[in-house]
Order: sequence, then C-alpha cells, then structure tokens
Amino acid sequence: MAVLAHPGRLDSFAMLEDLVEAGLDGLEVNHPAHASHHKDLIRICGDRYELLLTGGSDFHGDYSEVSIALGRYLCPPRTVRHIIGQK
Repeated sequence: MAVLAHPGRLDSFAMLEDLVEAGLDGLEVNHPAHASHHKDLIRICGDRYELLLTGGSDFHGDYSEVSIALGRYLCPPRTVRHIIGQK
C-alpha cells in the first residue's frame, strides 16, 4: 500500500491529485508534527479521494530529535481492518 507520510509537515497537498492518479492508497493523519488544522485538511482530502488514513510516530530510535513512544500515534481501526483484509 502506498501512503503519503506526514503531508502536513511537508505541505505536499498540491501534488495529491497526481499521487492519487498514480495509485496512492492513504494519507498519514496522526503524526506528532501535524497541528489540528493539518489533521482537518488531511481528513477532508482523505474523504474527497477515498483514501485510508494512517498514523505513525515517525519513530527513528535514537536518531529522533524528540522522544516519542511507540504506539502513541495509531491508525484508525477502519484502516487496520482494511489493511488486513477485513472490510
């Protein structure tokens, strides 16, 4: 599955339509760098293009600038069910 990581952080909304046409499956909504307005816009785009919404801590171990616990930023249950084939 192809998921666009932290679109709010990278402000990659302008390329979204092209990515959807190329086969994009989802957008990362739950990310520590996303402000609430980013999450709102990502949800709107997800609905518009019928994309899955995912979550992630962007965990890079000791290489991270900020310590974020694994499991803090989760995928919505609907996304998990879709990924494992239980629609």
